[in-house]
Amino acid sequence: SLARNHGDEPLIQARILRTIEDLPRAWELAREAGEAVDRHYWAEFEIFGRGEFELVNEAAAQLRRHGRFARALDLLAIYSHRSEVTLDSRLIVDLLNDLIDAEDPERGTLSQYDIAALLEYARNSGEIDTEVLGLLEWRYLPALDSSSSIPALQSLLASSPEFFVQIISYLYRRKGAESNDEKHPENLVRNAWTLLHRWEVVPGSTDRGGEVNEALLLEWVSTARRLLSEAGRLSVGEAHIGQVLAHSKADEEYWPTLPVRNLIENDSSETIDRNFMIGIANSRGIVSRGIGEGGEQERALAEKYEEYPALINDEWPRTARLLRTVAEEYRREAAEQDEDRKSTRLNS
Repeated sequence: SLARNHGDEPLIQARILRTIEDLPRAWELAREAGEAVDRHYWAEFEIFGRGEFELVNEAAAQLRRHGRFARALDLLAIYSHRSEVTLDSRLIVDLLNDLIDAEDPERGTLSQYDIAALLEYARNSGEIDTEVLGLLEWRYLPALDSSSSIPALQSLLASSPEFFVQIISYLYRRKGAESNDEKHPENLVRNAWTLLHRWEVVPGSTDRGGEVNEALLLEWVSTARRLLSEAGRLSVGEAHIGQVLAHSKADEEYWPTLPVRNLIENDSSETIDRNFMIGIANSRGIVSRGIGEGGEQERALAEKYEEYPALINDEWPRTARLLRTVAEEYRREAAEQDEDRKSTRLNS
């Protein structure tokens, strides 16, 4: 009744309603009091200090209704690490999409960590389709650092040759095209570069280091090549195909896995072969070396890549040849590191 006595001042009425501890009742009264009171109530709704808050999803939905997308996501992020509340994963996805498209003055309150945590929660729920998650990860890629997981986006790339060719087309010009042709927004170009350089899911599989379905792999590669040819980007596309094959799992002592060996043996190209070897080198990551260590690391890698060809040479000679070339390169690098160590000792 006190709130009703201030009907001429919606803000005061909303603030009085916010003192009511029975939140469902307060929300109901705010709606009944009219649009202005309801708007003021939710404009000042505080998400912090709620303790074991069972109405997280309901409050987030109300904040969404009033355009406070970032604040709603911030509230959900707070409770994404707590077991006492089950969050609405579909609401999380809807809010993340809302925030991308909206001018929300509270956008800055949502941290990179919060976005990554909410995406992870939606993934783990098992309720959201991989394609939906993948496209959402694509939209938020600039907001995620290199340590943030983007498994759905990588899986989407590995399952959809059409999406792969679209990403290639954002990053590379059509063969023979002038530099001013087919210009894409800078954010799309950056996203494409980041995604392709983080891609580690082999087509025909669903996750990094997963089992590869040979029929799906061959179908994906065949379709991708056809679309790349039509788009005038076959060579650059095949380069990335070759590099992702280097992230194949092993079959016990055999590497790469059988479907990848069969692809290289029967349906590869010079570009794929060359970039498969480049992918092996790149997968090593950043190298740290002790003072005076020499080429011990490279010798160990050379021995590793000499063992694989010995096991597969009879049935997969082309794959074996590529692996021997990798081993030879590591032998050469080992010799260079040994020479650098000798030079360092002589000059010290």
